[in-house]
Amino acid sequence: MAMRSLWQRLASLLGRAPRERIDPDIRDVFIAELDELSMLLSNQRAALRSTPVNPDALREVRRAFHTIKGSGLMAGAEVLGGFCARVEKLTLAMVEKRSRTPAETLKLIEAAIELLPDCARAIRADRPLPRAIVGLDRQARRLLGDADLVGS
Repeated sequence: MAMRSLWQRLASLLGRAPRERIDPDIRDVFIAELDELSMLLSNQRAALRSTPVNPDALREVRRAFHTIKGSGLMAGAEVLGGFCARVEKLTLAMVEKRSRTPAETLKLIEAAIELLPDCARAIRADRPLPRAIVGLDRQARRLLGDADLVGS
């Protein structure tokens, strides 16, 4: 496990996204859930665009990323699960009005929503995740470093 984490960090530094190693016993269930939540998030994205501080839409987005995080980590999708955990924290900061950069945070949340179907396709085809996840994850980590978000 430590070797895998080291490889993931190295891949991230090189701008490459690693391939997720999904437990074959729950792979199909995880992919189906990821597809379903991607559709739900796509619908919520429209609500966020019309009213960026819509607390109900933000709560739904947070809940969906929370679910993907949990099921992803359980299935072995460590990179996607970790990324979704960071997006969940950023969304919660928006709900609680603790984000010092709401426009930038919202833009990242929308980009994460757009990326999920590509992640599902990559996992389904046993390919590496889209390279865009590396940059978005780096940006999410930077946004989480904001003093207002520490401890969230």
